[in-house]
Amino acid sequence: MIRALYKLNMALPLLLLCSSLNAQPESAMLDIFRESIYQIVVNENETGNKSALGSGFQVSPEGLIVTNYHVVSGYVFEPEQRWLQYVDSEGRSGELELVDFDVINDLALLRADGLGSDYFEISQALYRKGDRIFAMGNPHDYGMLVVDGAYNGIAENSHIQKILFSGSLNSGMSGGPAVDAGGNIVGVNVATAGSQLSFLVPADKIMALLADENRPSSTEEYMAHAGQQIKNFQLGYYEGLLGAAWPDQPLGEHAHVVGELASDLSCWGSDNQNRPNSDDIRILELFCNNGNHTYLQGRFNTNQLHYSFYYYQTETLTSKQFHDAVGEQSFLPDNQAPERYVTNFECQQNYVDIDQQEDQASGFRQAGLCFRAYKEFPGLYDVLYYLFQGEDTRALVSHFTLSAVTKDIALDFTEKFMGVARWN
Repeated sequence: MIRALYKLNMALPLLLLCSSLNAQPESAMLDIFRESIYQIVVNENETGNKSALGSGFQVSPEGLIVTNYHVVSGYVFEPEQRWLQYVDSEGRSGELELVDFDVINDLALLRADGLGSDYFEISQALYRKGDRIFAMGNPHDYGMLVVDGAYNGIAENSHIQKILFSGSLNSGMSGGPAVDAGGNIVGVNVATAGSQLSFLVPADKIMALLADENRPSSTEEYMAHAGQQIKNFQLGYYEGLLGAAWPDQPLGEHAHVVGELASDLSCWGSDNQNRPNSDDIRILELFCNNGNHTYLQGRFNTNQLHYSFYYYQTETLTSKQFHDAVGEQSFLPDNQAPERYVTNFECQQNYVDIDQQEDQASGFRQAGLCFRAYKEFPGLYDVLYYLFQGEDTRALVSHFTLSAVTKDIALDFTEKFMGVARWN
């Protein structure tokens, strides 16, 4: 079995063009790797050409193979138009069956007949920052590549766990194995951020997928399976957000807004001072985003949370000029979703005049809440909210977008958001 890769710590320097007196010949160790690492190909039925490439590795003697969900996502969404294929190190190929997938953690489980009995063991060990690990895969049809790097722990400030890997993953290595010096699986190659920084799906997510008993029994169940995973994730995520105390942060002289809600949300601020037109209207901005971007298919991604605030103030514009300038602001959803997958937004808008004392300018408040439904995932919606409020020379514009949430989550979030983000 590939657990015999305890010799990997001696052989890998040869693969990386280093020397070692005790290393086996490079070709012998490559043979061990090649037997259980595959190229994963998604083919188009109509043209017969490939539409996606990735890597995968065997995790059982029965022919189970792990790869990334995003490698096979085209097949998940359009199984009648595509088919899956593996190619081994000798160029032999065969068809693959999709057994299960995890859209949140970007994993897929495949199966093929007639594979060898060698497979990778999945590590349950604890690693320290700086431990040496090795990522493998098939980039750009060039054959198997080994990337030497280091384990740097779980990425902080992320609700979806990913291992930080100090090594450069390349296109085509997605879904390939990352192993320790004993040849045991530490994680699955998933993405790169460039500059020797990449990400791996932790090994325990593979174990969870292998143990999953709620697998789709046919291609007709793929969308329901994906939709339920998204819903379960979002219910847990927003339960934590809505149950926590939200930080109240001042913005400008007359507004309070929502600060960083959780560790996975990052907020930035800006000020247009010393920029063109700042003499006419001063703008203070706070905008926050989370990192829960779940790739579904093509230009279709979801699970984002974004909110932002804009504090406007003028000393030179008339009331009409000021209101026209503030009213020019428009909002769009953060997630990309082609029309084939979502409905159009339907909005409810309310405008409320705020009567104040005669010696003060009249205030205004205009709010809108919009929903668009997911066609493939019943009960999930993208939500867009905006609120304009203020006076003749000062205003606060509040905005948020939520991706793939239930209506109950959207309404609860809106109510709490309006309670914190307010005009004095």
